Formats: sequence, C-alpha cells, structure tokens
Amino acid sequence: MKKVVFSLLSIFLLICGCNDTNKNNKELKIIAPSGAPSIAFYKYINDDNFITNSLPSNIQASMVNGEYDVAILDVVGGINIINKGASYLLTSVITFGNFYLLSLGNDENETIDEEDIIVSFGQNTTPDLIYKSLFPDISIDYYVNGVSEASAVAISGLIDNKTVNYVFIAQPVMQKVLQTNENTFIYADIKELFEEKYQTDGIPQAGVFIKKSLIESNKEDITNFLSSLKDDIDNVTINPDLLLDLDNSKFSEKIGIPTELANQVLKNNNGINLGFKDASSYLDDLNIYFEILGLNEIKEDVIMK
Repeated sequence: MKKVVFSLLSIFLLICGCNDTNKNNKELKIIAPSGAPSIAFYKYINDDNFITNSLPSNIQASMVNGEYDVAILDVVGGINIINKGASYLLTSVITFGNFYLLSLGNDENETIDEEDIIVSFGQNTTPDLIYKSLFPDISIDYYVNGVSEASAVAISGLIDNKTVNYVFIAQPVMQKVLQTNENTFIYADIKELFEEKYQTDGIPQAGVFIKKSLIESNKEDITNFLSSLKDDIDNVTINPDLLLDLDNSKFSEKIGIPTELANQVLKNNNGINLGFKDASSYLDDLNIYFEILGLNEIKEDVIMK
C-alpha cells in the first residue's frame, strides 16, 4: 500500500499542540476519474484514501465541497470550479491527449458529415470543446454522461434505437471497444489533428488539483508527493509491465479496466499520453490551449508556484 505520510516534524508539532491546519500524519484523500488519469495512481490501488468516480461532475462537486485533498480533473473543468470559489490550485498536468473519433464501420462514404449520427460525452466540457474546435461544421447528435457510456454505445452501435456512425471516445476504454466490435476502427486521432491544426505539443487534459490551504501549510510535503507521482508516471510509461505485477481485481475495481488492457494501451506508443508537467512552467502552453478553446486566460493565482 502506498501511503503519503507527512513529515516527522509535523507529527512532533502536532504532539506539541500544533495548529490543526496541517495535515500532519494523515494520508492524502485523493479522487480521480476512472480510466486514463487514474492509471497514474497505479501504486495507490490498495489505499482506501484513493477513490475513483466515473462521472467528472461528481469530482467537480467534491471540489466545491472540499471533500478531498487532491482531485484529478480535466484542466478546463477544474479551473472553472476554482473560478467559482473552490479553494484548490492546479499543480500539474498528467495526460496530454487520449481522445479518438471512432468509426463504427457503417458509413457508406466513410467521411464524417452532417448526415451521420455522432455520439460524444461530456457536453460543454473539454472533449466537447476540443471536438468543436476541430469539426465546427459537424454537430454532435447525442451526448452521454461519460466515456464508459460512450464505449457502450460504440459496442452496441445504437442510441435511441438509431444506428450510430461515429463515437467520440477516449483510451483506454477504446481498446476494449476495438476488441469487442470488430467493425470499429479509428477514424481520427484527435491529438494528432489538434497538433496539426494548432501547432501545439499535445492536449493538456487531466490536471492535479490540490487544496490551497494544504499547499500553504505543507508545501514541502506536497512537493514530495508530486515528485513521487512524476516518478511513478515515468516508470510505468517506460515499463508498462509494472502493471502486470499488481492485483488485477483491485486494479480493475479502482481504475475501471484490467491490468492487461492498461498494459496494452501504454505499450501502444503510450496511447493515453500519460506524462507529467508542472503547471507553473506549463502556464504559457495552457493559456494558448485555453485561447484555442475560446476560454479566458488562466490567472496565475490559481497555479501552484
């Protein structure tokens, strides 16, 4: 079990009657969306203080209520919640483009257009904004709540008893769709299209948001936590077989996919584009990204320095 334990000095101060604003020897409470971002926390699958949730809206609500010390959420959604008053800071970005447009193999002209039935997830959130920036003239016909529901549509090929032609989806669940529905194929790698159109280096998707008060009272410990997370990410992207040594049942429960599938996706040229960049040094790129999506510039005071 991987535990994030604060310094002996903090524990000593607690014993001496220290102010309880410090986390001291308590473990960090972490919430992440199941799927790609949560793979970064593969060493935490046995930690009861690390939980996952399939709906980004639930993670946003948890940030509003300050329920968790660390929240993993798409950068756009997290910044919006902070701007509405949630007391968190963006510390880093850990995924850089895992969206794909999947063809279900039933479009006669094999070219996406307004005649096709297109399904996506997360209306008005990051995936939706990215899709609209790349396909401004081709509207989405149906939205589902999350990527898991999108994968179910891609496997069945139906929504509201209508035949679906294309599904906007994300890895790693896309891997399961490709293995289950043999007619499906990747119509477009969204990261590649985005980079070609806007000359960017990836798409800054999942961010690590940490309580502002915790950063202020335990900056060194938070820095160590982030450094450890970076090392974990570096190690698993270099050697995806590390995942095969984990408890598959627990991994599947927490992450939402089996270890073998996650291993395959990472081995496939890091298909989820897992990585780590400090938000403070990445701010210029983040603001270029926000400008592309028609969003306001990120204020420096929402970034961990």
